[in-house]
Order: sequence, then C-alpha cells, then structure tokens
Amino acid sequence: MTGEDEADLEGVNRHLRRQRVREPGPGTDRLVRGGTALRGLAGDRIWDVVPYVCCVDNGPVPEFWTATRIAGRLHRTVLAPLGFERRGTSSTRVDGGLERSIRFYGLTALPLPAPPQVQMIVSVTLAGLPEAVTEYRRDCLWGWPQTASGYLYPRPRSDEDLRDDLVADVSGPAVEFLLRATKLDEFVLWAQEIYEGDPHRGWWGRFRPVFPQGSAPLQAAAFAAALAGDGAGCDRLADRVVALERDDDRERDDFQRELHRVHPRPALDTTNP
Repeated sequence: MTGEDEADLEGVNRHLRRQRVREPGPGTDRLVRGGTALRGLAGDRIWDVVPYVCCVDNGPVPEFWTATRIAGRLHRTVLAPLGFERRGTSSTRVDGGLERSIRFYGLTALPLPAPPQVQMIVSVTLAGLPEAVTEYRRDCLWGWPQTASGYLYPRPRSDEDLRDDLVADVSGPAVEFLLRATKLDEFVLWAQEIYEGDPHRGWWGRFRPVFPQGSAPLQAAAFAAALAGDGAGCDRLADRVVALERDDDRERDDFQRELHRVHPRPALDTTNP
C-alpha cells in the first residue's frame, strides 16, 4: 500500500470516528437510508432509479475501498489537474456561469451480503440563478455513463488497486460531460443536443439517459440563454417548452414562473401553441 493510500485510509478513519453514531457488529456496515442519502439533483430522486442503499464502511481499516478513498484518488489523478476542488466524496469546479460536479456513492446491494459497489453522479448546473421558488426547476443536467454491466463498479479490496474501468470512465466520458460546455452559450447548444439525443432523445454519448428527461434540457437551455443575455434565443426556447408541456400545467407553469424571474416576458396563451 502506498503512502497516499495510507493517508486516504487515515482520513477515512478520522471521518468514521467523528461520524459513528453507534457501533455495529464486527465486520458489518452502518447503513444509511437511501431515500435521504441518495437525494437527486434538481429535484429528481435518485432513490426512485437506484434500488440500493448508501453505506459507510466500518472498522479501523475498511475491507473495501470506501467512496471517500475512491474520490480522493480520482481527484488527485484526474480532476485536480483540471481545476476541480474536492470536498468529501465530491469534486467541483465553478466557472463560465456553470457549476460542474462529480460525486461518488458507496453502495451495498440488497439483500446482504453482496459485493459493495460505487456509483458516480456527474452534473452540470447553472450557477447564476436566484434561489428556486418552485419544486422542480430544470437548471441542472446530470447522469452517469453506462458501462457494459450497467452503471455500478465493484469496489476493490483495500489492498488492491483501483479498477481500470472506473478510472477510464471518470477520465473519459465523465470529464467529457463535465467540460463539454465552457460557458453559457455553449451550454445552450449542448442542452439542445441532449434533447435531440443520439441515437435516442435525451441521450448523450454514454449517458443513456441524461436526467431530467422530457423538455428539461430545453428548459435548462432557456435559463442559460437568459443568463447569457440572449433574450431572443431564450424566447424561442421558452416557446418550444410551452408547446411541449401544453398538457402538463404544473411543469409549464413552474417553468414560466422561474423564467420570468430572470427574463420577464408576457404570459403565453397555451391553449393553441
């Protein structure tokens, strides 16, 4: 085990000593309910998609790599050189009006026992909007790259090296997703690419799908156009969203209410879009 690995493990141990609420039985994990721990970005519940629970490895030296250790290694080798800053299991970079983030979750499949796994959630969020006043504002695009076996990676044992496929997917499709748009006007174009999809609507590269689905990418593009000062482009995108959501009053009205706060425009007649 390298000095960096030992530093990672010691950091994990300090965190566990601070956070442990009760002492589990030997060799077991302390489980955290996924409905709270895996709350989705931009109002969508990951728990509705991923039937797993988040776990914290127990013991002075965890049997398997923890999400914290995985995040630390990938941050140092892949993300820090690209200007990302790490906090816990997340690495984030904010510039060009965009907040880019990748977070790692340690997962244990049910029923136990089962090999522990890790999942990454990759997101790009608009950074300049006021606080949301509706339940679901579509200002974030997120997801995970699909692998040959799905979207989860087995966590290696503590004395093994990190899996090559996880490193490759973070440095490849995940970084490509995070850095596809460097500023707001590029985000506007990219979000429309996602909406059109390749080969299916709402897909982009190995992100199959990108969340949220439906008109959400166009809504995010409209918000980005408004923040970029492109009023005409924002209006064109907003008209498309209203037409697409003519049968969903809440989705349409929440979008218009949020958009009006950054780009005031007259209320639209949605009866004949």
